[in-house]
Amino acid sequence: MFGMSDPNQTLAQMLRYFEEERYEMVEVMASEFTSMLLANKQRDGATQSLLVKGVRILAEVLSIRNKHKLAMQATSVLLRERKKLEKILLQNAPELLAKLTPMEHDFRTIGHVCKKAGKSSKARKFFMKAN
Repeated sequence: MFGMSDPNQTLAQMLRYFEEERYEMVEVMASEFTSMLLANKQRDGATQSLLVKGVRILAEVLSIRNKHKLAMQATSVLLRERKKLEKILLQNAPELLAKLTPMEHDFRTIGHVCKKAGKSSKARKFFMKAN
């Protein structure tokens, strides 16, 4: 697939497609992107950061496309990989922790996915965590 050898380029392309509302293409790219990065078990901080961004996009686009079960799975991967990213940055580059997307943003994303999936109590829990 175009640009899959360079994860930064692939992520930028996915964001452009997402902004252009080409959700089917974004879903395919994001699922390939995240599975490629998840297969690599020895990830550094930069790669882990790209993975978290890719999973965030995947969860959002799956929710938009009404694939709620897959979107819920993507949110659990998002939480797990986000925790790993924070752990990696805390050990190797604590100054970069402040530059991360706030956890509240991820909680809101998960809340929206849960709400669209019909899990209102779980959505409420994540919205409360976000505030």
